[in-house]
Amino acid sequence: SKILLAPGTYNRRTGEKFPLILQPKITIKGNSFNRGKNVLIQGGGNFKSPTLNQKNITIVAANESNLSGVTVINPNLQGYGLWIESSGCVISKNTFTGNTVNGISVAGSNTAIIQENNFYGNGVSGIEIYHNSQPEIRDNLFQNTGIGMKISDDAAPKVVGNRLIENQSGIIIQENARPILRGNYIEGNRQDGVAAIAQSLPDLGNSQEPGRNTIRNNIRYNIYHAVKGQTLPAYGNSLESGRNYGSIDIAGKIAPPPRVDPLPNIVTTPKVNPETESSQEEQVMETASSEPEIQTTPQKPNISASAEKLQEQNSSDSIISRQRPGNSTTIIIPVPKPETPRSRGNSYQTTSRQGNLQRLLQTNPNYQNTRAIEIPVSPPESGSRTLERWRNLPPRNTRPSFEPTTPVASPGLLSVPSTNIPLGRGGYVPPGIGRNQNPNPNPIPRLSLRRNSQSRAAALGLRYRVVVNVNNAAQTYKLRSLVPDAFNTNINGNSVMQAGAFRSRLEADQLLKVLRNNGLNAKVILIN
Repeated sequence: SKILLAPGTYNRRTGEKFPLILQPKITIKGNSFNRGKNVLIQGGGNFKSPTLNQKNITIVAANESNLSGVTVINPNLQGYGLWIESSGCVISKNTFTGNTVNGISVAGSNTAIIQENNFYGNGVSGIEIYHNSQPEIRDNLFQNTGIGMKISDDAAPKVVGNRLIENQSGIIIQENARPILRGNYIEGNRQDGVAAIAQSLPDLGNSQEPGRNTIRNNIRYNIYHAVKGQTLPAYGNSLESGRNYGSIDIAGKIAPPPRVDPLPNIVTTPKVNPETESSQEEQVMETASSEPEIQTTPQKPNISASAEKLQEQNSSDSIISRQRPGNSTTIIIPVPKPETPRSRGNSYQTTSRQGNLQRLLQTNPNYQNTRAIEIPVSPPESGSRTLERWRNLPPRNTRPSFEPTTPVASPGLLSVPSTNIPLGRGGYVPPGIGRNQNPNPNPIPRLSLRRNSQSRAAALGLRYRVVVNVNNAAQTYKLRSLVPDAFNTNINGNSVMQAGAFRSRLEADQLLKVLRNNGLNAKVILIN
């Protein structure tokens, strides 16, 4: 069964309660074409892991669950993005960014598949693998995300075809881990490309199966092998001579290391319950309704035209309904407006004010053998109207206007935001991530706060800006890798770079935390 997410930000303000706990054999899908650029799941809640201590997590996977086309952000203190402690998960074409600890954590004994995801700007690691897990990590991008990948305990993942560039370290392997690395591209990391310590023994290639890894231009060592009494197999790779440390077999002379026995295909979804919300997030939601029917009437959001068409045809104005017997289910979930004291009494017709996504997951866990719900799509506009709209577009070199504009929806398509994104609305927007058009009829344009724009800042209600003191080109590069449109400005005679402008101090502090976690000297300044 499949749940389709409309473009938007799913967080506490829209009624979600974290962590989101997926159900077995359920697919959550946003926009896989752009790695979830405009489908954001942001927040975190405390979760008691069966094998580790309590963690603050955004999403908890389940057996054979799929997650695709979303961006996962957990800006909370000690925030983890996706937690996998179940078997058979497939995590593909997502973005993990702004998580203060790890983008993905893989624990227990499982064989998850993690492929074609992007990892940017996470505090500690892009992926961390514990215990005796044997996931397959394939064709992902790890860039400027702390440690690209950390492999610990007795884990034996297959790491194939990934790109790990410009991180603190590419891959760190420790304890008794036995990973297999094939066809990876590891370059430009600030310490080591691959570091093997303790009693670990990675297989980077042997005479029977060359590694085909490219490991070069890492600042300290390309391969750092500090395991006494062992030789690391690294045959058939593209390596720079003189940039490796330790006993490394690049000639294929030693026998291939023994392979770890594959895990049995055992379903082991942990029976756990989410703990209370993080202390950093006010708990505003009630327990999900136990009634059999799930029908909500959220305020009409600015979602894709297909979802709007469905709302018009449904007399109850409902997007979410209980599935009927059949083969599979596809449900589109719109993003409701944030609750206000005035709207709380009539936003939903159920006993729960919990978010659409979480309520659907918790209240209707039996998704097997259900039938798809047809989503009608409005016909495209006539060619003459489309041509007229293109003729009225300004030239490409026209400077963006700060006047409010009304977005025009494209029927049947996901709403992809422009590059002129309002950074001062709804918290920190991590690098490379867009935002769907706001349901507010008067969207606020991005404020540059360049010279002579203080009056505009006051008019837009932006009170705080985040600035960074940069001392060299490396710091400038790091900042722009996190916030691509950061720019130089002058404040009280001091040259700084501005990373964003916000209405509330809480929103500014979220960006401040991400920048400081990446070693930048950032601060928040009040806009007079």
